[in-house]
Amino acid sequence: MVKKLAVVVCGWHYPSHFYEKMLKQNIPDGWGVEYFIISHRDPIHSHGEKEIKSNTDDLLESLDSILYKKNVTKEYLQDLGWDYFESKKNGVEWRAANTWLENNNYKDYDCFLFCGDDTLILRDDLFLNALENKKLVTYEICGEKGDATWLPEERLNDDWLILSNGLQYGKKVSMRASFEFFKPELLDRMGGKFDLSIIKLNRDGIVDSPKNHSDLSDWNSYLYPFVTFLTENNLYKKLRFLSTSYRASDFIVECERGLLSNHHALTSNYINAINKLYNAGVFNKFLDEYYENKQ
Repeated sequence: MVKKLAVVVCGWHYPSHFYEKMLKQNIPDGWGVEYFIISHRDPIHSHGEKEIKSNTDDLLESLDSILYKKNVTKEYLQDLGWDYFESKKNGVEWRAANTWLENNNYKDYDCFLFCGDDTLILRDDLFLNALENKKLVTYEICGEKGDATWLPEERLNDDWLILSNGLQYGKKVSMRASFEFFKPELLDRMGGKFDLSIIKLNRDGIVDSPKNHSDLSDWNSYLYPFVTFLTENNLYKKLRFLSTSYRASDFIVECERGLLSNHHALTSNYINAINKLYNAGVFNKFLDEYYENKQ
C-alpha cells in the first residue's frame, strides 16, 4: 500500500521558486505526495509588493531575487500541479492547516508538511530524508520544557512526531511553526486541529502585507498553547529539528515576512547559519543564476 504525504502550504507571498522547486522534490519508493495551497489572498496581490533588488552584491538580496524570479497566478500554480483553495480566512500557517483539516480527512494520510511559502529550497532530497529517515541528522531538546540546554544527537530512526526546520535556540518556544512535518498520531492527540484561540489579531479580508515587522506580533502567540500541550503530554522528546540554526538548515532557508534579507529576530544566529551555508558553497548555483540574469 502506498503511503501518502500531504504538503499543505499557506499561500501569501507566492515566490515562484518555492512553488516550482517543491514539486521537484524526489519522492521515496512506496510514497505518494499531494500538494495543496490554502490561499489567504489571490497571488495577484503579491505582484510588485516587495522591493526585490535585481542589481545588488548583497547575498541575501540576491537570493531574494532568485526566490521571486517571476510573478505567479493561481492558474499558473494549478497548471503546475497544485490543488489551490482560496480561503476567506487570513493568518498563520496553522490557520491554513486548520482550513485544510476542516475540508480533508487527515486519517487518509501518513505524514503532513505544514508550511509557509516564503522559503528557499536548497536541495531535492528533503522528502527522501524526512520520510525514509536514512541520512537524516536531527536534533532533540535536552530538557522537558524546552528551556534547558540544547544537545545535538544523531537520530536515524522513525521516533519523532514533529520534524521542524530550525529551532529558536535558547527560547522556551523552540519551534517557529512555519515549516514542520507532522505525523497523524500527533493530530489524533490534538483532536484533529490546532488550538489558535489565543490569537486576537484578525486580518480576514485584508490583502496587503503589514509594513512594520511588529504588526503581526500577536500571531506569534499561537505557539504557547502548543508548547503547553507538548509539555503536559511529555511530547518534547518527540520533537526533532533539521538544524540548530534559526530559519536555516541544509535543506531550506526560511524568509522573515517574505524576504531572506529580513532578519529582525535572532539575527546573529541566522546570519551565522547563512555564512556557514555560503562557505560550504550551497548558494553557488543560485548565485550563478542570479549573475546570469544580471548580464
